[in-house]
Amino acid sequence: MKGTQIKFILIASLILVVLATVIAVVTMNVRRANMLKSNPELAKAMTYNEVKEGEEKGRKEGQKEEKISIAKKLLKENVELRTIAITTGLTEEQIKELAKDK
Repeated sequence: MKGTQIKFILIASLILVVLATVIAVVTMNVRRANMLKSNPELAKAMTYNEVKEGEEKGRKEGQKEEKISIAKKLLKENVELRTIAITTGLTEEQIKELAKDK
């Protein structure tokens, strides 16, 4: 691959990670709002910290899923493992495992 193509893939990948994070947060907030609206007792029982912890957990899960998705796409394009690791933040070992699952 040419340098310009790799740069484009890296930039596109980073944009996808940001978008996935935003989508995960919005989805989580909508689900939470619907859950709390339908169950007033639960709304009373939940504390602010519990809500924040749930948001953080959902955000991290969404980010990890998106990183894995991007890594799989880059593997299909035969991008080097080191480049995928730098782009996604996954370890080369994690990427090798994903490559086995292809």
